[in-house]
Amino acid sequence: MTASPHSFLVQQFNETITLKINGDEFTHWITDTADFTVVRDDSGLYSYAELSDDGKLVPSNEKVGLSEPKPSSHHLHPK
Repeated sequence: MTASPHSFLVQQFNETITLKINGDEFTHWITDTADFTVVRDDSGLYSYAELSDDGKLVPSNEKVGLSEPKPSSHHLHPK
């Protein structure tokens, strides 16, 4: 089963950001409209993702709607 093709809106830093769920029931991740991968950080805010040494998506310091993503966040998904 694939993830929902519908995007959803989130309010962050007084900006509305559009996000989309990708993947299937086993592996899934969230991207912005430009296909940069995002995750929630410990404070609940959406940050652009980085890949940890063990292949997990972790938040970077770049917040969605506030910072430009690093190129390494583009088309990133968990291993």
